[in-house]
Amino acid sequence: SPPSASVVPAPRPCISFLAVSRMSDAAVLAARFEAKATAQQRKDFDAGLRSMAARASKLAYPGWRGGAEVTVDSQLFALLDNKSVCLLVVGISGGSYPDRLAYQLLGELAEAVLNKCGHELIAEAKAGQFASPLAEVMRDLIRSSNEPAKIDRVLEVHQKVDSLKFVMQDNVRKILETHASLESLEQSSSSMTAAANRFLKQSANLKQQLQLRNLKVKVITACCISAVVAYMSLPLISSLT
Repeated sequence: SPPSASVVPAPRPCISFLAVSRMSDAAVLAARFEAKATAQQRKDFDAGLRSMAARASKLAYPGWRGGAEVTVDSQLFALLDNKSVCLLVVGISGGSYPDRLAYQLLGELAEAVLNKCGHELIAEAKAGQFASPLAEVMRDLIRSSNEPAKIDRVLEVHQKVDSLKFVMQDNVRKILETHASLESLEQSSSSMTAAANRFLKQSANLKQQLQLRNLKVKVITACCISAVVAYMSLPLISSLT
């Protein structure tokens, strides 16, 4: 028997890049790439980081979030901290990654930056100064987020959420369609009622017109009969006189 075709598993998205950039001058205070990231991926994510920093500077408010596609199979997510001092960025490669989980990771990174460095040091630090203090935190975040079992669970949950959203949207659509049908039926019923009322009114008017015409016919007929009787009675009246 011919050998069965092997099933190639779908690629898993993975965290390939983390960075901390200062908003005031776009200085990159710390950055870390996943070990398997290629030179081209590093170049693409660096360019994406600069673009995201420029975009965030125009909308700099605490908690700002943004996302962008870097290449066909990679994307960036960014988050401003609660004082709009630091821009936290995560780069995903290998496919789509749930945005809520990406922002959750960035929230953890923002908390670590604040706890280890503080806002005062962030304001004074030179480019790359936080690479060492944050190295372990960033490495652990990348490693834990890229565990195959965790990614599979995340994607499974995400797919279930998407399926639930689809079902809910479909139910809402059906409800709206039913509501629209009921409104249409109500409008049709109202139109039929109005038409029936017009018909009854017209019928009543027509009945009155017919009754009036019949009365006129009877009057005219009575007059004609009276005239004929009178005419036929003239000879008799003349003979009597």
